[in-house]
Amino acid sequence: MSAYRFKYVSPDGETHTGQVRADNIDQATVELAQLGRVISIVPLLEQANDFDDEDDAPASSNPLASLRKKKTKTEDVITVLRNLGVMAESGVPLKEALETVSLEAGTPDLTEALRDIKDRVIGGSALGEAMREHPKMFGTLACNMIAVGEEGGNLDKALGSAAEQMERSAAMRGKVINALIYPAILTVVSFLSVISLVVLVLPQFVETFKQMDIEPPLMTRMLMAFGNLFRLYPLVTFGVSIAVFVGAKIAWAREDVRRAVLVFALRIPVVGELIFKVALSRSIHTLAALTGANIRLVESLEHAANVSGLPSLENAFLTAQDDLQNGQTLGESLARTAILPSTLVQLISIGERTGRLAPLLDRAALQMENDADARLKAVVSLFEPILIVVMGGVIGMITLSIITPLFSIMQKI
Repeated sequence: MSAYRFKYVSPDGETHTGQVRADNIDQATVELAQLGRVISIVPLLEQANDFDDEDDAPASSNPLASLRKKKTKTEDVITVLRNLGVMAESGVPLKEALETVSLEAGTPDLTEALRDIKDRVIGGSALGEAMREHPKMFGTLACNMIAVGEEGGNLDKALGSAAEQMERSAAMRGKVINALIYPAILTVVSFLSVISLVVLVLPQFVETFKQMDIEPPLMTRMLMAFGNLFRLYPLVTFGVSIAVFVGAKIAWAREDVRRAVLVFALRIPVVGELIFKVALSRSIHTLAALTGANIRLVESLEHAANVSGLPSLENAFLTAQDDLQNGQTLGESLARTAILPSTLVQLISIGERTGRLAPLLDRAALQMENDADARLKAVVSLFEPILIVVMGGVIGMITLSIITPLFSIMQKI
């Protein structure tokens, strides 16, 4: 039997949507026609677990189910928020809008989350409050923006702003990842080339040296010992590599380790400036989006501090939060930190005086994002030749370890 998604209108005028099983689409249409006027019925490409036969094993008993399960991407959540905003602007009831986007969510996790949100909204909860039950899906920042928009009667604008904020964050992450793809590939290929030379090529020459009773130089013996680790003890080498990877991942999960790495990275020329610009751009974008959504500046500063990821910026925004509560202005407080660009501080001060803080922050954030993008390209363009020189030096050292004994052979001849 096949699974179909349907939508029909009952005699009392209420619209119903759901899924049904039938031998074919004609049979499904006949069965639904008995309930009301069929609007649409389409086959599902993948049958959900809800339609499994009763004698089938549940999805949780299948150890491969989690591997086959499609993961929810940030783009999926952004699409949902934008569609909700469009429907809210068009006057579509929130319950119906949530039902519609849940049918087109694209992933089981997102569909389940949207259905839970719909049930909570029907039960009397506000949309922002219901979304807070799924923080990994929507995030605290978006939920707060939506909650404030609901209270102010601007839900459609709040949904659009939340989607735009998530889109900007995803775009910046995408730029960083795309910029690092080529250097990462170059690093992996270079590493594999070195391993191949040490494990496959060098031993053949060493065996020749032994047959001719020639003592290889120290550098050759060191490289040979390194290659023997891979040749003679592959399982041990693989196990140690896995242990190092897992240990690094566990260490990175600790807040103190991440902070220590960030502090070290910030001291690296060019790289530290790039990290700071990306973090500052992210924080200012957040601050602009929240103030534009009429969220209190004190609360907005807390979110800007949380998304920065840098201790220095976090302390600056939290200090400004305390100063605001004591009656000082944001511009005055940030100027005393001496870590933010003076142009940005001046724009903030002007925005506070003129009542246009949100648009000026948004403009400043866009400029910093462009600066960070340019700096990222500069760092990558600088990293590539450095990597080529380093790997060339390593390969040259391996070549010398082979050529040097050959000179000894030629002298004996």
